Amino acid sequence: MRGKRLIFLISAIVVVVVAVTALVTHAVTIETMREGGEIYIKGDEYEKLMEYFELDDLKKVLDESYYADTEDMNVSTGALKGMVSALGDGYSAFYEEEDFKYFDEKSEGSYIGQGMMLKKNRSTGYAMVSRVFADTPAFDANIQVGDLILEIDGRDTRKIDIDNAVSRLRGLDGTELSLKVRSGDTDMDVTIVRKSPDIEVVFSDMPTPTVGYINILEFSGTSVDDFKKAVDTVTREGAKGIVIDVRGNPGGFVNQAADISNLLLSSGRICYTMSKNGEGSTWNADANILTELPIIVIVDGETQGAAEVFAAALQGNKRAVVIGEKTVGKGVALSFIQVGSNGDGVKLATAEYYTATGEALNGQGVTPDEAVSAGNADNAQEDTMLNRAVELLNSLSGESDGVTAESTEMPTGEAEKPKDAQVAQVQGAE
Repeated sequence: MRGKRLIFLISAIVVVVVAVTALVTHAVTIETMREGGEIYIKGDEYEKLMEYFELDDLKKVLDESYYADTEDMNVSTGALKGMVSALGDGYSAFYEEEDFKYFDEKSEGSYIGQGMMLKKNRSTGYAMVSRVFADTPAFDANIQVGDLILEIDGRDTRKIDIDNAVSRLRGLDGTELSLKVRSGDTDMDVTIVRKSPDIEVVFSDMPTPTVGYINILEFSGTSVDDFKKAVDTVTREGAKGIVIDVRGNPGGFVNQAADISNLLLSSGRICYTMSKNGEGSTWNADANILTELPIIVIVDGETQGAAEVFAAALQGNKRAVVIGEKTVGKGVALSFIQVGSNGDGVKLATAEYYTATGEALNGQGVTPDEAVSAGNADNAQEDTMLNRAVELLNSLSGESDGVTAESTEMPTGEAEKPKDAQVAQVQGAE
């Protein structure tokens, strides 16, 4: 019994000595750091420390040698922006609170604000109007296609990306929106009273008595319902085949693109996402098919994001022939994440999209089954892509003797065998 007490006493003394030693060592380490003495740290921690020292050294060089005053320069913000920019994917970005507050996860996926669709003008960097919808604030303000939006509520659009520009257009109905617009060679100030107009993003037409034409401008919240109406319209008007046009479509909600794909597929995988840790989501067709009419999909060099997912799903499952130009290759899932406590945030590419056949979309895009050069899409007589699509569909129904059915591989309804790839089995994800 006495021996056990002795062992317990020795153990207790050891624990106390270790604890005291740790506290003393911690205190000495802190004091040593304060006095500029030497300390020992792990190799990986040393590398990180050297990076911070390099930033500090650079700040000193800028303060001492830059030709202008650097007092107002926010070094930490610049470093954060540079860190995200260094990822090099072209989509991830860091936003200060002033810009990040405009993002709304519920409204993201749309590139339309106050009745105008925007895209970046590559030569100037400004936001440019690519479409104006009738009976909307933009239409009433006489904003024209091709106009440059120089400023939105005083914010230079060259300094923000297109997602942020569109988000700034939105706001509470009845509030004023100040724009600086360049129309031709004239700059003008335009004030718009915000309202939320009902805008259809899917349009239909009948270019011939037997060919239906459906144009999807973007995959936003109403796309699925609008698409159903469009299919019903062209079917009732006698369409024996459908052309689906996603040229210039900037993308939007991938779940909307997947849902529309599902309406056209009897079975098969639509697409899936994969993050670097192997997590992701898979969309599969559930036999809820809307129409079995043959389909031609038209794409071009500005088709991107969700529109690429849609085209690849129909192509990979051999449900449609894709014609036109190779697409952009924007195949990443973007997440908006707040950073810190001051309202700053980051738009981050967190996963990649893969096609039904296991091909990565990011950086690759969709290669059309038949390459067709762009004509004048604003003039039906000169729209070479649309004319070729109509020609192909007419050949199936015997409406035209200029092209035979054998001249292109038409849909068989059978999906190609997917390539070997790890697929996340999360069904029905949005």
